[in-house]
Amino acid sequence: MEPEAVDTEELPELPAGWAWASLPELGELNRGKSKHRPRDDKRLYGDAYPFIQTGDVRHANGVIRSYTQSYSEFGLAQSRLWPTGTLCITIAANIAETALLGFDACFPDSVVGFLTPKNHSNIKFIEFFLRTAKENIERYAPATAQKNINLEILSKVGVPVPSLEEQKQIVDEAESRLTVLDALSKTLADELKRAERLRQSILHRAFTGRLVPQDATDEPAAALLARLQNESTAPPKARKAREPKTSPASKQLSMPL
Repeated sequence: MEPEAVDTEELPELPAGWAWASLPELGELNRGKSKHRPRDDKRLYGDAYPFIQTGDVRHANGVIRSYTQSYSEFGLAQSRLWPTGTLCITIAANIAETALLGFDACFPDSVVGFLTPKNHSNIKFIEFFLRTAKENIERYAPATAQKNINLEILSKVGVPVPSLEEQKQIVDEAESRLTVLDALSKTLADELKRAERLRQSILHRAFTGRLVPQDATDEPAAALLARLQNESTAPPKARKAREPKTSPASKQLSMPL
């Protein structure tokens, strides 16, 4: 069955030489597989086959290089091992998060895998585009307690496709700039940590008497505390009785005739 073409009626005009295409037109788009129930069966886990979940995709920063769970031979038999370079797209919990597999791995049906021939499309170009389209894709999720989308929604996403050469140029330029941005972000994070350590150091010095020079003529703290204690326990001083104030009118009435 031929993949359905993208409806371009409401899509913006593209530069000369570009075209709109759907993901199924560009390659294979399929959900991950985890058929066995219950899913927490211990026989599924604990061997050499990485098992990727939505959280692994979300925290990958473009390429999945680590994992928190693995399948056994039993787990692999009821799943599918996707090859390195597969584009993973989350469709449940974290919607439309994307990352490329850095190794062969399995994943459940809450993650969709996309594969394209190398001479057809640049997989990194597709991943970069889906990052920009994430908010639009999320809008198709129904307003339920746990939002999710499906394969049909992803199949209708329009991808702007230039020539392979231009795709590579865009990917190279984007990666170069993102590398600079990552370095700046790390520097900023390090400076913020340094500022917090400096803040704590200043407060520590302030309350250990090392922030300002010490003056031998200052009143010792013990003497200050004793004086404050004496003042707080001393009986209150008697107040002088004040004569009531009289207004000019009352004074006039009190004058002898």
